[in-house]
Amino acid sequence: MIDDEFFGEELDDGIEDDDDLDFDKIVNVLNTAPSNSQISDSARQEDGDDYDEYEGSSDSFGDFYDNYGLEDSYDFDMFGEPEDKSSFDGENDDLPISVPVKKKFKVTYNEDIEDTPVPEKKKKKKSKKGKAVLIVLGVIAFLLVAVVLTASIIISDIFSQINYVPLEHNWEDVVADAAPDIPLYENERYCNVLLIGADGSLDDHVRSDTMMLVSIDTKTHKIRLVSFLRDSFVEIPGHGKNRLNASFAYGGPQLLIQTLEANYRVKIDQYMCVGFGNLEAIVDCMGGVTMEITDAEAKYINRYALRGTKTLVGGVQHLNGCEALNYAQIRKLDSDFGRTNRQRKLIQEIVHQSVAQGPFKLIKIVKQASGYLTTNMTKKQLTHVGLLLTFSSGKSFDELHVPLDDAYTSATVDGMSVLKPDIRKNCEALHSFLFGENYQQ
Repeated sequence: MIDDEFFGEELDDGIEDDDDLDFDKIVNVLNTAPSNSQISDSARQEDGDDYDEYEGSSDSFGDFYDNYGLEDSYDFDMFGEPEDKSSFDGENDDLPISVPVKKKFKVTYNEDIEDTPVPEKKKKKKSKKGKAVLIVLGVIAFLLVAVVLTASIIISDIFSQINYVPLEHNWEDVVADAAPDIPLYENERYCNVLLIGADGSLDDHVRSDTMMLVSIDTKTHKIRLVSFLRDSFVEIPGHGKNRLNASFAYGGPQLLIQTLEANYRVKIDQYMCVGFGNLEAIVDCMGGVTMEITDAEAKYINRYALRGTKTLVGGVQHLNGCEALNYAQIRKLDSDFGRTNRQRKLIQEIVHQSVAQGPFKLIKIVKQASGYLTTNMTKKQLTHVGLLLTFSSGKSFDELHVPLDDAYTSATVDGMSVLKPDIRKNCEALHSFLFGENYQQ
């Protein structure tokens, strides 16, 4: 049966069965059917998108085709002739050409009919949590920029106070007569800095009292300290043989480094020189240093201490700058070997305890010390060494003195008491100590 809703009740009443089918009546009903442009809004809403630019077949003719054997795979005009008349079969071959058949069509809207409004999508509100995250990130970024700028200003101020005296690295490698076949050893993994302590400035041409090599393993951050005894009788390039500390008086840090390289065959590229009198100010700036001292050492310190200061006894003591300087200069108590041992011990405690006070206090200490420092190190090199020392905080330092206890002989030369080192034996021991398994003879 044809769809009543579409064709009306009149079609249904006039057709009781297939034999009573009146084709003229069907045509009349179709002529009165609503046009495509008159499809109501309600019909669109009920059928959904089927009416929206949809090209297909009207289901309203479905029963008609089923009953009369029409094939619905062909296109016809609404009241026109079929494109292919072979679609008719059997007893219906005489079907009038005015009979409507299944048709593909396109439904369009009448411009006068108002479209149903489509609800607008609500804009998503920005999450309060997202805003909070952005604010926090902004504050962090601002603080980082402020810290970097502040650090740059402080570092620039520190570097401006340092006395920069470069070395002439194009000097000829002079080999001492006692070490003619020992190569000059260097390893880029290790940073070797010569720490020099003297009783005056470079212009005073004084002898150096402290000559200590600070060797830093850049991979493990291990620090090794080597003290070179000042009474070592060695060959000084261009000046013959003399005590090691005389080389500093002759030619400053450069000649001292040349002398060490010529005799002990270790490459040294950098140095830092501090006057002994400045050591007192540095220790006072860090608030003193805690050391364990013996009764004999305490007695010696008290002898040269300033009036009104406390009296020290053996044990763990907190030393001020004056007391620390007196401790480092003790010599008559035992020997130069004992003296250099105390100096290495003091340097180690200064490094550990200053770093332990935190970055702000450390910066203050470094700033105080920078005014007393003479070096050939660039800003980048100083920063690198400073970071390596910080990373090494809390680790014990390995220590050695040269010459070794069993690698020298005592002698008197021109009225001077000196130590004549066994160059080869000391070179081998020094290289093995500094570079360990990385040393290749």
